[in-house]
Amino acid sequence: MSRLTKNNSFYTLKSTLYGIKSKEFQNFYSNFRIMKVIEKGKYLGVNKSEQSFNEILLSKTHYPEGLQSDWHYHENPYFTLILDGGSVEVRRNETIECVPGQVFFYNWQEPHKNFNYKEDSKNFNIELDANWIKKSGVNENAITGICCTTNPDVRFLITKVFKEFLLNDNCSSLSVNTLTLELFGKLTDSTHSRNMPPWMNKLLQILNDQWSENFSLHELSGMLNVHPITISKYFPKYNQCTLGEYVRKIRTNKSLDLIRSTKLSLSEIAFECGFADQSHFIRNFKQHTGFLPKAFQQINNNSF
Repeated sequence: MSRLTKNNSFYTLKSTLYGIKSKEFQNFYSNFRIMKVIEKGKYLGVNKSEQSFNEILLSKTHYPEGLQSDWHYHENPYFTLILDGGSVEVRRNETIECVPGQVFFYNWQEPHKNFNYKEDSKNFNIELDANWIKKSGVNENAITGICCTTNPDVRFLITKVFKEFLLNDNCSSLSVNTLTLELFGKLTDSTHSRNMPPWMNKLLQILNDQWSENFSLHELSGMLNVHPITISKYFPKYNQCTLGEYVRKIRTNKSLDLIRSTKLSLSEIAFECGFADQSHFIRNFKQHTGFLPKAFQQINNNSF
């Protein structure tokens, strides 16, 4: 970790970089000896609403179209879910497009800059105070850099946090703290899943790319050239759920996008996402997100 000294709203990065082995990493930082720090509760856009729950700060941020930023990093680590719009983000080694439905975890002191914000861009943020991290025993450095995940469980958990953000009753603080700890666990699981065998990665790609298909176990076995018993045995080990449960999660995740971005009715969305009927869809949606689909649709129309 590098050593920093504070100077008003900026941090000066000293020449000595501790614990950094990559020469490219050192060269990168040497080009940005002074970098803007975004202070607690602040983002490039405007916070339209925010709530604090025992050193966890939740906020919904709107970004003007065409917004651009200089290189910066944030005082605290935070999760963000892109609700609408998006931008292009430049990082140390890559440039990516940030699109709705993606979840990012930004560790503190991770430099980046953004440009080309789209019209009506909105994010939901979960910012973590250093005291909360210390009290919770969370090792935020177990997730290095800026992490992006499409793990549906992570998105579902953030959606549940968003529900508590809206409820804000006397149980919300407990729920937000519990859900945030679960988020760290799921994100760590996603990071460790890089060690899964190649056929498992291929299987997940098939399921995510062809999520509306009703594959049989034997069809998947033939596509992967892996025995059905092997698939059944190892899928829960790497994904913490059965194959069928995973498919339902993907389809529920897709339904979130359809509710957000289309005018389809809930029965049409249920059919489009491959659920047997609307009641089956409602049951799965409520289980994974904490919302009834109709309530989420109304929130999407009125609050986001």
